[in-house]
Amino acid sequence: MYIKTSILALTLALFTGLLSPLALRADDIPASRTGAPLTILQINDVYVAAPLEGGKVGGLARVAALKKQLSGPGRAVVVVLPGDFLSPSVASSIFKGKQMVDALNAMGLDIATLGNHEFDFGVDVMKERMREAKWTWVVTNVLDEATGKPVGGAAPYLVREYGPLKVGYLGLCLTGEEISRDKRVGLKFTDPFEAAANYIPILKREGANVIVAITHLDYADDRRLAERFPEIDLILGGHEHFPITSITNRTLITKAGSDARYVARIDLNRTGPNASLERHYELLPITDALPDDPDTAKVVASYEEKLSKELDLAVGTTKTPLNAVAESVRSQESNLGGLMADAMRANVNADLAIMNAGSIRSNRVYPPGTLTRRDILAMHPFGGIVTAVEATGATVKAALEHGVSRLGESVGRFPQVSGVAFRVDPSAPAGNRVRDVRVNGQPLDPNRTYKVALTDYMLKGGDGYTMFEGGKVQVGPEQGDLIITSVENLVRARKEIAPQVEGRIAFAGAVEPKAAKRPVILDTDMGIDSVIGMLYLLKAPEVDVQAITVSHGIADVKAGAQNALRILELTGNKTIPVAVGPPKPLVGAREFPSFWKEQANTLGGAKLPPTTSRLRNESAPDLILETLAKSSDPVTLVAMGPLTNLALALQKQPDAVKKIREVIVMGGAVKVPGNVDKPFVGIRNSAAEWNFYLDPQAAQAVFQSGAPIRLLPLDASGSIPVTPEFVERIRKAPRDQTSNLLLALLDAVEDSITGGFYYFWDALAAVVAARPDVIGSHEARLEVVTTDGPALGQTKEVAEGGTRVRVGEEINREAFEEDLLKTILQ
Repeated sequence: MYIKTSILALTLALFTGLLSPLALRADDIPASRTGAPLTILQINDVYVAAPLEGGKVGGLARVAALKKQLSGPGRAVVVVLPGDFLSPSVASSIFKGKQMVDALNAMGLDIATLGNHEFDFGVDVMKERMREAKWTWVVTNVLDEATGKPVGGAAPYLVREYGPLKVGYLGLCLTGEEISRDKRVGLKFTDPFEAAANYIPILKREGANVIVAITHLDYADDRRLAERFPEIDLILGGHEHFPITSITNRTLITKAGSDARYVARIDLNRTGPNASLERHYELLPITDALPDDPDTAKVVASYEEKLSKELDLAVGTTKTPLNAVAESVRSQESNLGGLMADAMRANVNADLAIMNAGSIRSNRVYPPGTLTRRDILAMHPFGGIVTAVEATGATVKAALEHGVSRLGESVGRFPQVSGVAFRVDPSAPAGNRVRDVRVNGQPLDPNRTYKVALTDYMLKGGDGYTMFEGGKVQVGPEQGDLIITSVENLVRARKEIAPQVEGRIAFAGAVEPKAAKRPVILDTDMGIDSVIGMLYLLKAPEVDVQAITVSHGIADVKAGAQNALRILELTGNKTIPVAVGPPKPLVGAREFPSFWKEQANTLGGAKLPPTTSRLRNESAPDLILETLAKSSDPVTLVAMGPLTNLALALQKQPDAVKKIREVIVMGGAVKVPGNVDKPFVGIRNSAAEWNFYLDPQAAQAVFQSGAPIRLLPLDASGSIPVTPEFVERIRKAPRDQTSNLLLALLDAVEDSITGGFYYFWDALAAVVAARPDVIGSHEARLEVVTTDGPALGQTKEVAEGGTRVRVGEEINREAFEEDLLKTILQ
């Protein structure tokens, strides 16, 4: 295998912004690459055909242009797509994926396999899209039950010759719960590993001297595939939405992110009969520096025009703001939730409707004014269907009890209702909280049968609503209307709406919230992103920072502590105590690379005033315990680094957990790859996020401590990069010492921001401490891997055991950025 050092440097550039993309010199490129008979261009998880971010990145027309640029005599350029493109998207909800097939046909896609989202519209629509495709489908493990052959007439494998290379392709799709049972009717899914075991010998018998697996599996399964079948030379993977490149044994595994923001280019060559296979890898950003292929652009533009005409049509107006903020709709009655439940109830003429709040998305407030189809689709982008089932009053009561069984945890089961009103006693035990249930003004009769409108997701037991199983289905998923259609119909019929919170869900003993500030301890490793979060917390009117403890991490603890004192001097907060924690983790001596630590120690050269303040004599863990003991109210602890200090504090005094309101943790990676395994770092660990990798024992100890935890993993922060536009807003704002410091910090990481790889990691934790409504969350049972090896520090979701954790997900970016700027610049 051959991956030139300069190619690895390119990956470094993309993750750190230290080099310009495509910065390879001609003399760096080996002749074996320039003469390669096969160039593979990989895109995956492409949900939109048009460019994104105002036309700056992505776009299938640019991928088509790249293919044409690279094509030439003696070189085959093959574009491969490892699944997920028919859905989900706004356009797909209208065109059912046909817009993607037509654009990919024009682009010149060569080979594709299925991803879980190809099944979203059902098998019949999927087969229709497969027939319309001009490329070759290779599907090894999804079979038509009637014929026993791959679904849609796909090939079970391919063997293609390119000069000295005879390449065998397999196409492997995941088989888990990502594809619901109703989307599997008529299909047989075989285990992808067993399918590979059956077909790799066939490829070899047919003379394949290169084996390529095109997979839509999660990264862990890709690695297991490479470990089990070392004869696989290349795994072109999908499913994860982040660029991933790694080598397991001898197998090169690549994923190109999502939405064609990048193309993974792999040149394959064998320079002699007995020579080893050479693989040259490069991750190419798709930007507006590339021209558009005219034919592809024409197809994309035609669908964009159709989409705009379809979605930008006004369906009515609202006189009141519509609340879709995740924290609100998952904890209390929402006027939008009531409106959507009203629409579902009317659609099937039901007695009442119950909608799981997790079905309401967009995490924003829609202002008064015109509502378009695009707005309605954003409120529920899943393609859910209105169903109706007969249920007794006792079953309805059980459903409402289930819906309010996890109050305060922002979970999707919370019910938004229509035709029913009830009172909740939050102090009562789960399962016995619902009081005074009335259906259309009449007391609920436990023995009467009611017609209940539900989402099809709930009908199938989604969000734990299993109590409706066995009830007589009056309107099933196969005959029901889309939820968004029901909402559109209701709004069109009324023309003007003004939904209110009507008291459908009342809370016993409800009182006005206190205006008092929330006491906070900030535990931070004092990186640049941590300082941004610190500046926010020091000014947030909802927060009272009572102590700052400095953990080891990206900055050395002594340098970080001195920087903390100087920032407190700058901002007029000298009285806040600062203490230092140990310089290393509970076990071992893992640390950040020295070049990152140097930048954090100096904060990129930012100018800070001297300070006469001194660090506290006690250690950081002791200052945490002292602050908890002194506080009359429960304390929120915001952790922006390894959890060593908190773990030591709770190890010394376990009962102190009773004084903790919540631990907001920036750390972990639950369903996305970690950020430790970078070529220039040299650590073989693609599963862990840095804070948890540095001290996994501390993270697991805090998880097991009994403290309420809200985790903000890379899954969440990875959706909010710091953009040049955000920085420009700061440049245009009035100057003061705080804003000047903020700008200096961001200027220090300008290359990474421009490259799109610098995120609001710790700033997110700070804002959530003051404004929890900017982010939605779900609950998961998690544990942290503490054993040495390539998974050290991994945040694992487990079916049983583990710790129940609130995991951040959908972010209201607009509200987040506005609050961050307004607070720091005030």
